[in-house]
Amino acid sequence: MTTLKLGNYDRGTAPENWRNYLINYHELPRMQTDVFRGDANDLWHAPQALAGTPIAELQLGLKELGYLPTADVDGIFGYRTLSAVWLFQEYMRTVGGKPELGAPDGLVGKNTRVALESALAANLRCRWTVAGQRQDQPWLVLLESAKRKYEHDYRRILPTLFQRPSDILTPLEWQTGQVPVHIIGIRRTAWAASLDRSGKRLNNDVFIVIANGRVMRFFWIDRP
Repeated sequence: MTTLKLGNYDRGTAPENWRNYLINYHELPRMQTDVFRGDANDLWHAPQALAGTPIAELQLGLKELGYLPTADVDGIFGYRTLSAVWLFQEYMRTVGGKPELGAPDGLVGKNTRVALESALAANLRCRWTVAGQRQDQPWLVLLESAKRKYEHDYRRILPTLFQRPSDILTPLEWQTGQVPVHIIGIRRTAWAASLDRSGKRLNNDVFIVIANGRVMRFFWIDRP
């Protein structure tokens, strides 16, 4: 059985012009526009037609399980389908109890087909959150503590702290539209200990961003 991969498409589903199709995803003029870009540098996949409807069937299965919630079933193994396959492989490997899938590679071979059929038979839809405490809750508790500290101590000791223009916002201003956004900067070392020999500040801080219930961590490292 043929291994499905990026660039495959069901015969009869190709766009009139591949360049017009791929120009929506490729950066011009640096990238080619008649082939799909693979994972590695200088790796390109030319469109390849397949008999039957294996790509559409793959997309339908991924869509039914929640991995292609908005993409169309167009019979073309493009970048969205590739991303959905990666997600499916990783989810089934780590959550679905199928370590035999190995690291996600975006290729739909025998093991991935079997895993997909098994998930469809069991209606094993992906769930990207688990019941119980959300990941952002401990950080929100920390933010509330910092807010209370500011209100009770800093406002009394430094009443003019936020009266001048600054890139620092008070907790009440940590809101953007309908999506709550919180940013925490954690200094890993004291100011004096973080200076190089010339007195330049070394940015070795940790930043925590909480947006709409998702937590992202960034390490900012600047070495001389």
